[in-house]
Amino acid sequence: MKRDLTKGSIKGHLIPMSFQMSLGMLSIFAMNMTDTYFIGQLGTIPLAAMSFTLPVIMFFNAIAMGLSTGITSILSRTTGERDNHRLQALATDSLLLAVSIVVPIVGIAYLVHDSIFIHLGASEEIRYYIDEYMYTWYLGFPFIIIPMVGNGAIRSSGDTSTAALIMFVAAISNIILDPILMFGHFGFPEFGMKGAAIASVCSRIITLFASLYVLKFKLDMISSLGLSLSRFINSTKKILNLSFPLILSNAVAPLSIFFLTRLYAQIGPEAVAAFGVVGRFEMLIVLGVTSLAIAMSPFVGQNYGAYKINRINEALTIGYKFSFFYVGVISFICFIFKDQISSLFSPDELVRSYVELFFVMVPFSYIFMGHDYIVRQSLTSLGFSIQATVLFIVKMFILLLPISYLMGQYFSIKGLFAAEVITHLLSGLLSVYLMKRVMTKL
Repeated sequence: MKRDLTKGSIKGHLIPMSFQMSLGMLSIFAMNMTDTYFIGQLGTIPLAAMSFTLPVIMFFNAIAMGLSTGITSILSRTTGERDNHRLQALATDSLLLAVSIVVPIVGIAYLVHDSIFIHLGASEEIRYYIDEYMYTWYLGFPFIIIPMVGNGAIRSSGDTSTAALIMFVAAISNIILDPILMFGHFGFPEFGMKGAAIASVCSRIITLFASLYVLKFKLDMISSLGLSLSRFINSTKKILNLSFPLILSNAVAPLSIFFLTRLYAQIGPEAVAAFGVVGRFEMLIVLGVTSLAIAMSPFVGQNYGAYKINRINEALTIGYKFSFFYVGVISFICFIFKDQISSLFSPDELVRSYVELFFVMVPFSYIFMGHDYIVRQSLTSLGFSIQATVLFIVKMFILLLPISYLMGQYFSIKGLFAAEVITHLLSGLLSVYLMKRVMTKL
């Protein structure tokens, strides 16, 4: 059943939707932390290998998230316009588009795999573990992108609880399978690092069937009229018109991580390993704000479709205030327990010292990162995906990378952490300013 977000209490919509998405996001965080924990038990080199895979995995996820976010925006506005036939056509064709995109991308990934990680600065020993993980992960990517696109369609209806439940199922199945496949419990072979990739793929296969079932039988968003080539081409144009800038925007992040990983690699494998650990914790620190921003996406889309601008302004104010409160509290908790957190993921003293330094310097700046994310999600739902893309490009290429390079040259890893703080502060303030300008013109 589709949820009407154009009526009723704004907080009454956003709070339960955000809470539901938080549970789903927390599940994904737990899945990532489980991978990090068990791979960390294999040693510093496998942990560093996992960190080297991050920009490549982020690139693939950028494509999936770009499609998913764009589809949420288009379908939520279509829901607000009460056009059910067009809604079914767009939802069905979005899944077909995801399938048509994924096959050539995986083929290209196999061809350029070795050169990517050589250029990242991974040693031959590290690349052995990278190969174990990534070759399996590539094969499983179709089972990752389709559920992500399907979840975007589910969220557009306002049904965030089902979307969160699907993510929860993925996390639980991954957490169960990780130690079994990595260390060979219950009669299974000991796959080592490859086992983590197999576990991830298996958990995503489960979510694939779950999301398709919900779209077809619960929300009636999959068309039963069959495939129409002309309809598919028309839908593809509409979807890519909004999603392509988002894909480019999201692709900026892994490209930036590519260069940042090289900067950390110049310091040493311990720095790369620490970078991978703190990168996972970034998700926890901004989890509540990210969940709110995702919940705001269908809210902003439906209200813009119904042209209820005041409700959008009120939702933005709620989001900014929540970012200050939530990130401040979580950052303080991480600061207090930084020693215990670092000891969980690596026995290496240097890795632990880097992780602890991160929790001292960086997390509070994520308040402004939360503002930036709320703004970019909302701009996308309003149809301003190009502006959202420009904001992200400025953040990464004008601010983060140049500042990181300069600060890293003079202050090593402290400089890299300080560059992240400066970037979040400036980009957050810029995003809020731009959003005010856009809202006054609607």
